[in-house]
Amino acid sequence: MPCHQARIVLIVFFTFFAGLAHAVPVGDLVTVRDTPRPGSDEAYRKTYKTLVWTPNERAVIQSQLAKIYRRAPGLLIRGAGEGTISLYRAHINTYAKGGPRLVVLSKDHFTYPDYSIRVLFHEMVHTADAYNRLSGSEAFKAIFVPKIKQARALLAQEGLTPASAAALPLDARRQKIERAVRRQTGLPSAYAARNLAECLAETISFWLTPEYRYTPPASAIDLLTPFISANSVPNPLDADYRQALVLAYAGKSDAAAAKLTQIIARDPQFYQAFSTRGYIHLKAKDFARAVQDLKQARDLISPYQTGYGFYDSEWKRVSALAKAPR
Repeated sequence: MPCHQARIVLIVFFTFFAGLAHAVPVGDLVTVRDTPRPGSDEAYRKTYKTLVWTPNERAVIQSQLAKIYRRAPGLLIRGAGEGTISLYRAHINTYAKGGPRLVVLSKDHFTYPDYSIRVLFHEMVHTADAYNRLSGSEAFKAIFVPKIKQARALLAQEGLTPASAAALPLDARRQKIERAVRRQTGLPSAYAARNLAECLAETISFWLTPEYRYTPPASAIDLLTPFISANSVPNPLDADYRQALVLAYAGKSDAAAAKLTQIIARDPQFYQAFSTRGYIHLKAKDFARAVQDLKQARDLISPYQTGYGFYDSEWKRVSALAKAPR
C-alpha cells in the first residue's frame, strides 16, 4: 500500500475509534421532526411545508445518521454547537438543503438509497460549516480555488456550468464529464466547482462514502480531519450570532446591533455579522452605516463563496437608496 493511502486509512480509523470513545447518542445532536422547531428561523419565516416521517423512514434516517456519526462525528458536533439540529422532510424544489441547525430532505430522498446517505452527508457538512468558516478560509481556498477554476473551464468547453452538469441525466455523457473532472482537477464531482461551500460538502461526502472511491489531496485531508473528528469544537461566536438574530427578530434592534458589534470585535472576518448589522442600520434609516457594513460584508466574501452575488447586489442596492432624494 502506498504511503499516502496508508496515511489516509489511519486517519479514517482514528476518526472512527475516536467517535466511539466520545460516544454521544445521535438523538442528542439531531432531532427528526415532523413540524418546524418552535422559535426557529424556519418557523419564524414559514420557510418549509414539512411532511410527516413514516416509521420506516425514521428508522432508515436514524441508521444513516449513526453511520455519519461513526465516520465523521465532528459534523454533527459542530452542527449542534448552537443546539440540536432539526431534520425535516418537506416539499422543496431541490433534493436537499442544509444550513444553521437544520437539514431539509425532499420527499424523494429515499428513492435512491445508495445515493441518499451521501446527500445527507453533504447537507450535514453545510450544517457543520454553516457560516463558511472552513470553506471560506485561506487554507481551503489555496487548495481548491485553482481546482474550481480548472473544472469550470473544462465544463465550459462542454457548454456547461457546475449546476447544469449536475442536472444532466446519469447517462454516458454525464459519466464521461464526471470522470474528466475528477481525473484532470482532483475534485470529486462537477458540482464541487459551483462554489467553495459546495466544494467542501462534495469533498467530504464523496471521501467518507466508500462507494464513491474518492480521496482528497493529502493537504486537504490534513485540513479536513480536525473538522470531522470527535474532538471538533464548535465556534462559540456562532451561538452568539444566533442570539443576535433572535434579538433582531424580536424587534430588539439596539440589543441585536450591540451583540453584533461585540462579535465583530472578536472576529473581524465574520461577514454575516456585518451584513445583519447593516440591515439593522437600514431599518433605522441610518443609510451611511448600512452602506458601510454591507460593503464590508461584500468585501470579506470571496467571489467563489456562496452568496457573493447577493452580497454584491445588496450593497449596490442600499448604496443607491442612500443617494436617493428623501
